[in-house]
Amino acid sequence: MRMRSGMRRTIVLITTLAFVSAGTTVAATSASAGTNAQLVLARGGIWWKHYGDRFTVKDRMADGYWIKGFFRLASGGGGTRTLSVSGAGKERSTTFNRREGSDIRIKMCYYDELVALWCSDWINGVA
Repeated sequence: MRMRSGMRRTIVLITTLAFVSAGTTVAATSASAGTNAQLVLARGGIWWKHYGDRFTVKDRMADGYWIKGFFRLASGGGGTRTLSVSGAGKERSTTFNRREGSDIRIKMCYYDELVALWCSDWINGVA
């Protein structure tokens, strides 16, 4: 059975449009990939917002302790960055531009002067 050339062109065109459309959908999904991470407790909190690659540390209690947030890539490359804040209601934020899809880790510690009183486990996020 032979296909007519007009019918063959229609099938090729539909197949091509379906392929291009699927490729566009995948690209849009992967470009916006990311996972927020946070830990919020009575004394303080830390947040990683993948949209804008924003890391925030907030002191939530007037107790004299510092809240220190740690940020690093899961791979360990680039070292560990820190942000500290002290004073109820105070917060600090910064932007750590990372490649989309990079696995990141954040954690929080309470400090009295230079002594860490408590630290959380590392929490996972994705840039």
